[in-house]
Amino acid sequence: MKFTLVSPPNPDNTGTFRPPVALATMAAVCRDRGHEPLIYDFEAMKLTSATEMAELLLADEPDVVGFSCMTPRYPIAVRTAEEIKKRSPETVVVMGGVHISGDPEGSLRSPAIDYIVVGEGEYPTVELLDALEQGLSTDDIPNVGRMIDGVPHIQPVRPFIADLDELPFPAYDLLPLDLYLDDELFIDRYMGVMTSRGCAWNCIFCASNTIWKRKVRFHSAKRVVDELEELVTRFGIREFYFYDDNFTVNRKRTLAICDDIIRRGLNIRFFIALRADTTDFEVVTALKNAGCFIAWLGVESGDDEILKVIGKGVTREHIIAASDVLREVGLPFFASYIFGHPGDTEETIERTMEVARRVDANYSKFFIAIPYPGTKLHALAVERELIVPDDSRDLSRYHTYQNVVANFSTLSDEELMARQTSAYEEFDLRKKPVAPPTSHPNQAQK
Repeated sequence: MKFTLVSPPNPDNTGTFRPPVALATMAAVCRDRGHEPLIYDFEAMKLTSATEMAELLLADEPDVVGFSCMTPRYPIAVRTAEEIKKRSPETVVVMGGVHISGDPEGSLRSPAIDYIVVGEGEYPTVELLDALEQGLSTDDIPNVGRMIDGVPHIQPVRPFIADLDELPFPAYDLLPLDLYLDDELFIDRYMGVMTSRGCAWNCIFCASNTIWKRKVRFHSAKRVVDELEELVTRFGIREFYFYDDNFTVNRKRTLAICDDIIRRGLNIRFFIALRADTTDFEVVTALKNAGCFIAWLGVESGDDEILKVIGKGVTREHIIAASDVLREVGLPFFASYIFGHPGDTEETIERTMEVARRVDANYSKFFIAIPYPGTKLHALAVERELIVPDDSRDLSRYHTYQNVVANFSTLSDEELMARQTSAYEEFDLRKKPVAPPTSHPNQAQK
């Protein structure tokens, strides 16, 4: 079947573009099964009109159009699906992604959506395509849901893929590779790479566990470096953004990946996320030597009680020690903080600011807590009647800058947003560039 996969645009148009590697993996699995996939990355293409996107998608005459949605992008995805159905009612529309997994029944309320896929999507999606192509029933396919007589019917999810290495390389050739540019972080074209799935921790604000259920699975070190080498040799890409929730959680694998990158002489640059309690001198040194030029350290709060409340699993001491190691090795880093956690007060937010000054990252980001569907924070917001379960407000408002969807703190909405503004005003003056940006990280001066 002709299957067009869609990454909807980011309504805020903020942050670094994340090439839709999950869609590229889905496309590779479907192509291996004999289907004909295409990918449209509307964020990279800078298209935001539902009408224009629908017309462009239908020009290829697809049998099935599949959208991958995070919460803020769900409304534009639905509007685009509605435009598709107006023009081509027979085109099947499927939606998956973290928002769909977090609110599967709510996602089916739109009559423009024929099917949803929850959880890990590659094999359920290809089985759905097979069934549609052969005219078979779709009602018993695990992870797949649809409306039947106005009632959501969603099949139980299957076990996770045990060996991620069995998946083919993502279909990078179907992505608009020349559009992935970011002058702030990357010298040339970059690409996303996903080397693991899941996070073992249980932060109440994070939607990762909506799909992965606190189970971490890894590609082998060899498979990771094989994929990097493929991107270097076949596509000429040498800069990478690793999407793993925590790249350093498996210390042995991290060191093996770094060693193999160096052994093969790939001469690449890459950006990772790590946790404070998985950061040590040997690991950070190995990362830098292999080409890591910046890391993302999720701090979230500087108050130990709030860190316990949100399930972060680290302390102020861990955070400060990790920042000291990063500075000692000379690896630049982002640090991220969240205001408005349950129990946050003026005092706890001020303690967060004190830690942010002590951490003194190259770049500091300050967010406001958002109750994404499927998270513990969302359940708490419903319990406290801060939102209703079938929240009809515009989901495009579920973003973290100058916006309060549900206030769990003792501050007013206006005070929270003022705190965010003042934090950025202070820390924008403390920014330290990633220097020198044109050299291999291991050649940079500390």
